[in-house]
Amino acid sequence: MMRRIHCGMPTCLAFVVAVQLGLFAGPFCADDGFTFVSKACALQSDPPELPMRPGSPKASLEGNSLRLDFINMKTADGWIIDPENSQRDRRPALILLLTDRLDQKDPPKAYISRFPVMRGMDNQVIERWVGQVQLDDGKKASRNNAKITEEKIGDIQLTIMDIQGTVLGHGAHTKAGLPNHRFIGAIIDLPRGPYFIRVVGKISDIKKNEDKIMAFLKSAKPN
Repeated sequence: MMRRIHCGMPTCLAFVVAVQLGLFAGPFCADDGFTFVSKACALQSDPPELPMRPGSPKASLEGNSLRLDFINMKTADGWIIDPENSQRDRRPALILLLTDRLDQKDPPKAYISRFPVMRGMDNQVIERWVGQVQLDDGKKASRNNAKITEEKIGDIQLTIMDIQGTVLGHGAHTKAGLPNHRFIGAIIDLPRGPYFIRVVGKISDIKKNEDKIMAFLKSAKPN
């Protein structure tokens, strides 16, 4: 039996965001943004006319200038918005392909989301991200396995988490996850934020593009 739970807009929206960021695991899903069903849902069955779920920012990329809701960022040469973003209106994040080779198989990706109701929940987000990585010995990673830095850039507070191992989720289509991958997560906190950016790719690919990725993350400026 499917049981619906109705609640006020702020509480429901916060819960939707938390589920999308992976802060809550379990048999929850949001079918309309304000109603919760205590049974797993197939999001792909939602009617196509429904509006985009909260979290995926409007974006335009002209040359190296990425313009998002309330911030601008500078990408490296050749990076593009994943063409599938325009075909899947209900994706919870904007996805950038971090490559200048269109024929590259499984290039590093940056998943970009904005969730204002998650402001002040940085620690919970970091803990969840770290928990999505499995170490070589099969154990789940802990905060001690990640490099975490904080930096103030103008009006923006930037927190970056960097960890590697087997990454669960983020494009992994099996329970085995993505082995030998690196996960760089960034929280860009600004007055009309925060933005959450998750960069995931093969360790070797991220290493080659590390300077470009860090420059991208630190380029965020309010617009």
